[in-house]
Amino acid sequence: MMHHMKEKLFGPVEVPILTSVGRTEIADFLDRYETYLLMVASRNALGDEILPMEMKFCIDNQLLKTLVKHQIGVGSVEELTQEQLKEYLDGCLKVSNFYVPDLDTIFSELTLGEAMDANARVIDLFTQTEEIIRRNGLT
Repeated sequence: MMHHMKEKLFGPVEVPILTSVGRTEIADFLDRYETYLLMVASRNALGDEILPMEMKFCIDNQLLKTLVKHQIGVGSVEELTQEQLKEYLDGCLKVSNFYVPDLDTIFSELTLGEAMDANARVIDLFTQTEEIIRRNGLT
C-alpha cells in the first residue's frame, strides 16, 4: 500500500521593497507590506515558521538612511522603531498641497573648490549640502 504525503505547494513569500517616497509608491508599499504580513501569518498557521521582516528592512538602504537622517529625525537606523516608520509613511500620505521649494535656486550656491584634491571636494560638497538643507528647513 502506497502512502501519499501531502506536500506544501507554496512558493516563497515575496517581501515588498520601497525604493521611492512618492505618495503613490508609499501607498502601494504599505498595501503590499500588509499583504505580506497576512501571507506570513497564513503560512505560519499552516505550520511554516516564517519570521516577518521588519518594515525598515523592506526599504532601500540608502533611502532609509536618508529618511532617518533628514526626515524622521532619529539617531540611526538601528534606533528607528516600526511605529516611528509607520507614522512617518502614513504622514506622507496625509500631506496635501505641500510646498516644494525651488531646489535649483537653493542648491545653485554650491561651489566646487578647485584647490582641493578630489576627496576634499566631495566632503566639502557634502558639508555645503548639509548646511543648505539645515538653513532652508528641508529636514
